[in-house]
Amino acid sequence: MRNMSHLPRDILNQIMERLTTPELFRFAGVCTSWRSASAPGRHKLRLPWLIVPSEYSDMKTGNIWFGRVGFFSILDGKVYYLHIPEMKERRICGSSNGWLITVHESSDIGLLHPFSKEIIKLPSLLDFPGIVGMGYSTIWGSIEYRTSRDTCPGSSDWIRDNYIRKAIVSSKFTRDKASLVVMVIAGKLDELLFCRLEIMENTWIQVQGEKHFFDVTYYNGKFYAVDVFGNVFVVEGLDSSSPFTKRIIDNGDGDKCRHSSYLIKCSGNLLKVVPFVERSPHTRTIRFQVLKLDFENKKWLEVKTLGNHALFVGSNHGICISTSGFPGCKGNSIYYTENHKKHYTLGIYNVEDGKIEKIYSDESGGILPWPIWYAPIQRM
Repeated sequence: MRNMSHLPRDILNQIMERLTTPELFRFAGVCTSWRSASAPGRHKLRLPWLIVPSEYSDMKTGNIWFGRVGFFSILDGKVYYLHIPEMKERRICGSSNGWLITVHESSDIGLLHPFSKEIIKLPSLLDFPGIVGMGYSTIWGSIEYRTSRDTCPGSSDWIRDNYIRKAIVSSKFTRDKASLVVMVIAGKLDELLFCRLEIMENTWIQVQGEKHFFDVTYYNGKFYAVDVFGNVFVVEGLDSSSPFTKRIIDNGDGDKCRHSSYLIKCSGNLLKVVPFVERSPHTRTIRFQVLKLDFENKKWLEVKTLGNHALFVGSNHGICISTSGFPGCKGNSIYYTENHKKHYTLGIYNVEDGKIEKIYSDESGGILPWPIWYAPIQRM
């Protein structure tokens, strides 16, 4: 019998097109050549999965993974576990275009593709402008980081879990890595910083201008970010020596309170998804508002229906998919994860009737690490 590891690449590609995501996991684990064939950009978008903690995780382990990662299917309600040793003791700070962006308390940051196990190293935590050094702390009994705005140093696990709020990749994997940019919201003031994948001597470059951002996305060749007050900004001058943020539109309702908002590209439009929460007795999401940005008239238009589209929001790079290609995925719905200080909430929000359906039956709301949506390839 012929050695299956020597199958032509076009045959492997045809096989992958017919596989479900769990089968794709097993496919990538057969041998090196099959794993290479499942590398980023070699397969079409598949339905997003919810990455969930293993049965061994709890609050004491912190917001890190231990090599055994669960992928929860919203179609059959099952968790499929994948052994990813490259994830050990790392926190996921972003999920974008088929990549997981991870950070280790030792300061290492990188992109990881869970199928091919491909890793791309990024500039470390020590390369952030706000971090001025690290050393051993007799107080913490571990590594500590010194930041430019702190009155006292922070422990390495606190920096790992909190310094980077969110990270995304500009677009899907291409051969021209130099064109890819990783944008993060980081630091105690939630500022925008970025690096280019191919320029490895590069460090994290700070985007000048506004701060206190909550979410960021990539739309029509530019990065757009929303702050905690709902105002939207575009990043200009990314190729210059002094990139900056430019305000595009205010939140539209005059509300000056801090709240979360998500930006998503959907059917050629830029959407803002605003969750509303109830804080008693425990914080939980009760409804969503979806707004579309009218660039020409500089105003927000409320979206009453998503049609056959579904949105996936949370710590991930916002995802919009057409449910027509995924029987069992609910259209006109928002699949969400919301991370609060001591717990998380997740569910499916029906835009038409405002009802919320629970997902992931093992939800405890308190187990770490926090769940995050993952799609092998982003398409919005």
